[in-house]
Amino acid sequence: MDRRRKTQASDLDIIYEIGVIVAAVVFFFASSWAVAPQNMPTDTKLDTMFAVGVAFLAYLCGAHLTQLRRFRKIDDDMEELRQAHERLGEHEGASHQILERLLTLLQSERVLRQTGYHALGKALSGFSLTKDDPFITVSGQELTFETYAYFWKRILELQKEPRFLGRRRVRMVARLTHSSEIGPWGDDQSESLRKVTVTHGEFRRHGGTVFRIFLDNGKTGSLDNYERAIKEMERVDVHCAYMRWTPNSRIEANDFKSDFCIIDPDEYSSDWFFSEGKVDRCEIGRRKKKYEDNRASWTRLVEGLRDYEYKASDGLSEEQLRLFEKERVDFLKAAATAG
Repeated sequence: MDRRRKTQASDLDIIYEIGVIVAAVVFFFASSWAVAPQNMPTDTKLDTMFAVGVAFLAYLCGAHLTQLRRFRKIDDDMEELRQAHERLGEHEGASHQILERLLTLLQSERVLRQTGYHALGKALSGFSLTKDDPFITVSGQELTFETYAYFWKRILELQKEPRFLGRRRVRMVARLTHSSEIGPWGDDQSESLRKVTVTHGEFRRHGGTVFRIFLDNGKTGSLDNYERAIKEMERVDVHCAYMRWTPNSRIEANDFKSDFCIIDPDEYSSDWFFSEGKVDRCEIGRRKKKYEDNRASWTRLVEGLRDYEYKASDGLSEEQLRLFEKERVDFLKAAATAG
């Protein structure tokens, strides 16, 4: 039974209980009138029965409504337990699947077993997890994109949770840079990144905010792909801006040996490392120092955007000049209110 049906059932319970109470009060009045002394004045009978009836009604209403609140609380607790059980089942299912495949591999004949060990070793070489300073590392572009898409799925679930700071609802803010190859966000967008784009849109609809800055060093893709990527971000209500990154710009080149995504107020930080313009590794965690470094880099980027000018001499068409300037202005307005 879904949430709406449970609420409707609870409302029907309340109506039923109130009907029972009213019937009990009517019965009480009728029986009290019948047993009252015949010589008692009618006004006195009515006043007495009214006073006692009101007290009885108040008691019944209070008792029944208290019980209904308890039942509703139990119902809510059961719903939370059901959801927790589903989440636990998801992880248990994954663990069972891994163990089942390992057992099957152990029972396979020698050539298949050795080939399976080799494939498993290659897969595990793309993943690592630290204990003391918790973060995970994944290698390989497709595995990186898939892991990042799953990370954003969990961030969306966190945004959906009713978390409060005092009386204010916690609304998460994500800040991302993109200075690697633009192809995966343009013509050649992968399925995993398409999932991330959809998730960004859901994140926005549930109260979150996303900022993305595209950095172009002239070697990471065509301006048309940047235009497509910005329009795609605009479609899902992501604030984005484009900057041409050159050695003479105010941006420090050493700050962008990797891309990053930082998420407030939880201080998550994911860092993307690339080789020859393509992503080949990603780290995701909650390391304080890494978050602070990325936040400082973000502040410098936003400052550089304030007086940034787009030029036709950089190869931008008239449409791109208008689009990029509009997005820059909107980005800065939104950034000022997000803090």
